[in-house]
Amino acid sequence: MSADDSRVIVVRAWRDCGRTIIRVLTGTRNARAGEQRVFSDVDTACAQIAALIKDLEPGTPPIRSVDARGYPEGTG
Repeated sequence: MSADDSRVIVVRAWRDCGRTIIRVLTGTRNARAGEQRVFSDVDTACAQIAALIKDLEPGTPPIRSVDARGYPEGTG
């Protein structure tokens, strides 16, 4: 994998008003390309993270480029 097709997954989790919030961010070398999803259910977030990690295996196409700023909070 070269620097041009590298991908990153970032997971942030915190407690807010008695509930767990999990934000999963994915991106590529292009700072404008990326995707974000926000979950309050741990099992759903883990399933999404597992799918993203599986996509990192050799031979899978890169994630599609999406402007993450276009996603409202709470989507996913």
